[in-house]
Amino acid sequence: MNQPHTVLCLTAYQPMLTASVRYRIMPYAPALAAAGIQLRYLPFATPQLQRLLYQPKHYPQKIVAMLSALTQWLVKLPRQPAAVIVQREAALIGAPMIERWFSRRVPVIFDFDDAIFLPTDPKRSINGWLSRLARPANKTDQLLSLSSMVWAGNAYLADYARRFNANVQIIPTVVDCEQCQPRSVPSPHICTLGWIGSHSTARYLEQIVPVLRQLAQRYRFRLLVVGAAKPIEIEGIECINHDWQQAREWHDFQQIDIGLYPIEADLWAEGKCGLKAIQYGAAAIPSVCSAVGVNQHIVEHGQTGFLAHNSAEWLDYLARLLEDEQLRQTLGQAARQKIEAEYSVQRYQPTIVAALKDYLCVESAESSVQA
Repeated sequence: MNQPHTVLCLTAYQPMLTASVRYRIMPYAPALAAAGIQLRYLPFATPQLQRLLYQPKHYPQKIVAMLSALTQWLVKLPRQPAAVIVQREAALIGAPMIERWFSRRVPVIFDFDDAIFLPTDPKRSINGWLSRLARPANKTDQLLSLSSMVWAGNAYLADYARRFNANVQIIPTVVDCEQCQPRSVPSPHICTLGWIGSHSTARYLEQIVPVLRQLAQRYRFRLLVVGAAKPIEIEGIECINHDWQQAREWHDFQQIDIGLYPIEADLWAEGKCGLKAIQYGAAAIPSVCSAVGVNQHIVEHGQTGFLAHNSAEWLDYLARLLEDEQLRQTLGQAARQKIEAEYSVQRYQPTIVAALKDYLCVESAESSVQA
């Protein structure tokens, strides 16, 4: 019996606490294992460092913790995996020296799902100047150049990647539709508008608070907010705030009747891969999303949800959904079908398995010729 090939997955953060790893790499592990390919994850950040980085300031402690994590990480690095997947970046500090070292020995696949090549925006980074100091401005460009293959989360990212690498595939962020099921029966309670995100994206939700206040004057609903840095409170609306917990993530989606996905129209948004919209669709939830970037491909306006360009449209589309339960069910079912067909693990599993098998076979053939 042949020994499985070990593919090293270098991640900046703990895999189970990082959406990009949980939704872009981990779901393919069972199919890869069946093909004789074993994934081994090696995160740079320790759980302690990751918690610290999600807090404002504390810069001296963060610097010490990052240097300590670097030392521990270097000791754990295996010398000769069959291949390496770099998810966004391997280390949170410095140039991609380790990635370059591996690229001279084994195939390296670079996977990214955000416009991380753009300059760090202090508004988005809780670590401010430390992020800019620790990360060279052209780090992503270097990673793109040294990689054997690039998996880009959308067409905008792929177009940028092709400036540095000819071997680029568009691999959208996906969900496992066998694991992520809609709730079995409609909610018997009042209609729940929901938003699930992180501290860095909560500011987008705040932009539609005036719209929600206007809606509350005409309709009774509640607002579920998961993952914001601080509780969202809106006068006249029952607001339910939860911390994000991985074990409860899908349960939270199943409590939502209408999904909210506001985002600014800028270059950073063009690089987003629309995970929230994909998750809403997988849960058979109709959503109202900003008409920005990949949202315009994930959401079919008027068929699986609505795309809003301004506050007036946000108000109109949310009002329609609040008024019409049948419309919510019809759009939600269509959204589920769309995700199953175009944004599911089941759709992209053969592509991922074939890509890795191809690279491992090429590497094996070259080694045997040299021998």
